Amino acid sequence: MKKRKITLFITLIMFISLSVIFISGCEKEEKVETKVIKIGAILPLTGNLSWLGEPENFTLNYFIKNRMKNPNINFVIEDSRGEPKTGVNAANKLISVDKVNILITSTTIVSRSVSPISGLQKMPTFALCMDPTITEEYDNVFRVFDNVRQESNILNNYIIENKDKFKTKKVAAIYTKVPELEKATTNLILPKLKENGFEIGPIESYTFATKDFDNISTKIQSYSPDIIVIMGFGNTYPNLIKSLHNYEILKKAQIFGGLGFLEVPLDFSREYLEGIIFVVPKFVVSDGDDIKDKLFTDKFKEKFNREVTFDAGYMYDTLILITMFVNDMMKENKDISLINLKEFYSKIKKFNGFTGQIKLLKNGDADVELALVKYKENEIEVIGKY
Repeated sequence: MKKRKITLFITLIMFISLSVIFISGCEKEEKVETKVIKIGAILPLTGNLSWLGEPENFTLNYFIKNRMKNPNINFVIEDSRGEPKTGVNAANKLISVDKVNILITSTTIVSRSVSPISGLQKMPTFALCMDPTITEEYDNVFRVFDNVRQESNILNNYIIENKDKFKTKKVAAIYTKVPELEKATTNLILPKLKENGFEIGPIESYTFATKDFDNISTKIQSYSPDIIVIMGFGNTYPNLIKSLHNYEILKKAQIFGGLGFLEVPLDFSREYLEGIIFVVPKFVVSDGDDIKDKLFTDKFKEKFNREVTFDAGYMYDTLILITMFVNDMMKENKDISLINLKEFYSKIKKFNGFTGQIKLLKNGDADVELALVKYKENEIEVIGKY
């Protein structure tokens, strides 16, 4: 009898032990390891283009804090200084050390330097740059940004439609010597105007280091154009515009340009810009009722003492698109891959972002909503929306 009790006791102990092991095993099987998605951002936080990188970085951090609802998406931010070599070094670190799944690059010159590297890894790369051809040249690159193709078309159409307003139909051009603005000026704008009966005169370029523009102004003055196309970066404009003013060129010629005129430093007198016609993202001239994220707008103005800039707006929309994609892939338990991103693009086709409606194109590029405006009495007057 005693032996029987001992046997039953041992059997009971073994049963309980096995049950505990089984239950523990089931709990372990039910625990699914959550994958962390890393996104690397290469921004010009310092250097000559930090005026672009600072708003982009602010937007990124705001988005993480206030809009990012997925705790499994992490960001790693690197400074490119706006330099290709530094950008490439940052990309190599992000890819090989940090093991990021997606890259964000800022400025055309850095994006073009990084794209071949990320392309070898077939890594989805979102470029904050104005050159639309980058998505055609690099299969892994996507863009949600204003582009010189759209800007050039809008300027050409307006100038050609108002052809009779210009007496001599003589055109001069000035641009900052970077690839996308050279293409816009020499490949897109001027050839189209020449086809439509305009005479093309001096085509002048300058670098970020240029301070004295009198040589350019002398050439423009001697040609006496009634149209001057200026495609450049706003932080370079004060000395250029003052020089054109001193040579009394601004009184005689109509100035046309791109969104660089939106980024002229705030301490530069808008009187010099009177009458200039240029292209801007439509959201910067939208009514207050159209604001998509008032908290962001208020925080941005508090930080920078100005309205949301174009680069910040497109960073915001790039982040919307990336998080939509990542959340979709995680929900369906799919990989963050180039193939899956392209399939995702083909499905959504367009979305409403901070800057307006974004139309996604098959080649990875995007068309955004723009407006043609004019500086009038220190204010921006809308001529048309596109």
